[in-house]
Amino acid sequence: MSLLAGFINSDGGILLIGVSDDGTISGLDDEIKKFHKDSDDKLLLHFKNITASRIGEAYYPCFNSKLIKVKDKKILAVHCLKSDKPCFVDNEQFFVRTNPATDNLTGRKMYDYIETHFKNS
Repeated sequence: MSLLAGFINSDGGILLIGVSDDGTISGLDDEIKKFHKDSDDKLLLHFKNITASRIGEAYYPCFNSKLIKVKDKKILAVHCLKSDKPCFVDNEQFFVRTNPATDNLTGRKMYDYIETHFKNS
């Protein structure tokens, strides 16, 4: 959830789940088969439920997720938009995306970022 919140708290972006940082496509096919009874819909529902519990339903408009096939492997592509209010993971942690990393801001750094990034919202 830190990556998703990081994109939402920054300028948006695309999160690819099932693709490693070096571009290797592992896909989600095994996970879908093993944990979601070979159902794409059950994986998508699981993702929706996790985001609802970890960052909140209020942020649903900030992202759109769909399964796509790349090199015959399913990955989850999550298109994130910038939020007009700060998004916290578990109501505690605040992440921002600073390419190519996702940083957990705390204390003064978090306060300053929120004050400047969301001031016109």
